[in-house]
Amino acid sequence: MVNTHLEIGGLLASDQEGQAKNLVDALAPLAGQVILAGDFNSPADGSGTTSYQTVTQAFTDAWPVVNATDPGLTCCTDITAAALSPNERIDSGSLSRQGSAGSRQRGGPGRERPHRWWAAAL
Repeated sequence: MVNTHLEIGGLLASDQEGQAKNLVDALAPLAGQVILAGDFNSPADGSGTTSYQTVTQAFTDAWPVVNATDPGLTCCTDITAAALSPNERIDSGSLSRQGSAGSRQRGGPGRERPHRWWAAAL
C-alpha cells in the first residue's frame, strides 16, 4: 500500500504533475497488487492539473467503479460552516489493474479537516 500527498496546483502545478509521473514510474516495477491512496490535489473531473489522469492511466480509481452515479466529492469545505459542502474530488483510492474494488464509502471529516475521509474494502 502506498499513500501520497502531491503538491497543490496553481503556481506549483508543474511540480505536482511531475510528482504524479515520478510516482507512477516508481511504482511500475512492483509486482502484484498495489493499492495507491492519497490527496492528489488534482480534480478527478479534469478541471485542474493532469495528475489525476496520469495516475489513472496506470491505476484504476476505485470510486467510480463502485459508485458510478455519485461524484464522491472530498474537498474543499469550510470547516466552520454548519454543513459540509465539498465541491471537488481530489482525494482518491486506487488499485493497480490487477486488483479489484469490493466496496467504497466515504464519511464526514473531523471538524479540523477541510477534506472528507474515505474507506475502502478490497
